[in-house]
Parts: sequence; structure tokens; C-alpha cells
Amino acid sequence: MKNLEINLKKRLEALFENETKKQLIETANQVFKEIKQQKKQNTLENLKEKLSTVEKTLEQMTDKLLIVGNKALADFENEISTVKEPERKNAIEQFQEMITSKIQELVKSGTINKFHE
Repeated sequence: MKNLEINLKKRLEALFENETKKQLIETANQVFKEIKQQKKQNTLENLKEKLSTVEKTLEQMTDKLLIVGNKALADFENEISTVKEPERKNAIEQFQEMITSKIQELVKSGTINKFHE
């Protein structure tokens, strides 16, 4: 691995761990807290309410996390705009994969937790 590739990989990992991941987690937690579930007396109505709340959580969390992820990706692309191909392309793909994976994890856990709330 070339020195540039090593430094680029370290930079994208540090950026993801120190900034992007934290922003994604904060956004997911904020959405989770904002969506309130109303408890119903009837078991079936309560289940319907839970499912409605899970759907709302899924939609809002996905939308807001994608905004954060896309902004982080755009900022990273601008930051490494002087890096030549194929290193630039590979770094962008790696960063995008890290963001996508974290978003999937947060949406999955958020919707499961909201159902069991």
C-alpha cells in the first residue's frame, strides 16, 4: 500500500470515528426521543399504534441520517479533491460504505427499540 493510500485511509477512519459517526448517533437519538408513542387500552389498538410509531421512526430516522451522511460525504469529497484517481475514488467508496453501514445499524436498532418501548 502506498503512503498516500495509508494516510488517506487513516484520515477517513479518523473523520468517520471522530465526527461523522458521532453526528449520526446524535441525530438518531434525537429522532428517537422526538417520536412519542401513545399507549392504548385495547391490545390491538396498542399494536397498531406501535407499528405506526415504528413506521414514523423508520421514515424520519432514515431521512435525517441520509442528510447527515450525504453532507459528510460531500465534505469529505471536497477535502480530498486534490487527491488523484484511483485513490480518491477508493477513499470515497470506503467512506460511503462506512456511513451506509452505520445508518443501517442505527435505523435497525432504533426501530426495534421503538417497537419494544
